[in-house]
Amino acid sequence: MSFVQPYKWGKDHVSLLAYIETCCVDKCPDKMNPVPVRTDGTRGQVSYVRMRVNERRHPMHKVTTATGSIHRWKPEYGTRLRGYFDVKSPAARLKRCLCAHDDVDCLNDLERAGLVLWISETNGIVELTAKGIAVSALVRRFKAGGGQFADFMNWLEKESPGVYSRLCNEPPKKPPTSCRRR
Repeated sequence: MSFVQPYKWGKDHVSLLAYIETCCVDKCPDKMNPVPVRTDGTRGQVSYVRMRVNERRHPMHKVTTATGSIHRWKPEYGTRLRGYFDVKSPAARLKRCLCAHDDVDCLNDLERAGLVLWISETNGIVELTAKGIAVSALVRRFKAGGGQFADFMNWLEKESPGVYSRLCNEPPKKPPTSCRRR
């Protein structure tokens, strides 16, 4: 799937960054697949069970429920872009939703924007970059003030235009080579 530019990010990209920050800071390993991680607060392990996973696009990460059935993807689970919650009509919302795009794709977008490094796709090991730490600190500040994830990019554009501009205008990083993620 193609790179989603940061200026289009909505609730799903921002909440995933907050989840990754929590995994890195609080060291909440995946109980089903624990892997030792560094303890300096920049590296953590995400759990695919806690993420929206489209099993057709990412069969390696398909989520099995407690009863053993596979959690089947539905188009309405797709990534909601900036402005999704500003409109009420289903047709207008559909234009602000990427129906096949899941959190694995969002994680790729966060990596291409330079906020995280996806160290191991198999084990879910991620690392926040200095830029990721700075942006996730702003997300935390915004949430502490009562903000909603869906409104973060609007707030960032208004309150920290320099950070917003650097995030949205830097060219995306090249996609990692497949040999790096094991």
